[in-house]
Amino acid sequence: MTTMTLTNRAHIIDDDEAICDALAWQLRTRGVECTTWSRAEDFLDAWQPEWYGCIVLDIRLNGINGLTCFDTLLENHCQLPVIFITGHGDIQMAPPPGLHHSHCPSFAHHA
Repeated sequence: MTTMTLTNRAHIIDDDEAICDALAWQLRTRGVECTTWSRAEDFLDAWQPEWYGCIVLDIRLNGINGLTCFDTLLENHCQLPVIFITGHGDIQMAPPPGLHHSHCPSFAHHA
């Protein structure tokens, strides 16, 4: 099991490897460490309450979809902010504003 150190981190969950690679590259060039996951199930199996950072979560995934993953995280008292992404969305599938308020650790600005 990998131990995560206290630093800027994004957990990217998307079944499109090209999207994971592109997002991770963009974030890493700005000093944010990234872990990519191709399946929500794998992320949920590995998730630990002491993890920090944020989650970038695709809504439409193979297996458990992003909204179900989000619900599972909430049930397990996950305090990480979640950024939803999708290439297939519409207004009806968007979570309502203010659905989940949590402490959002701010990323340090890297000049």
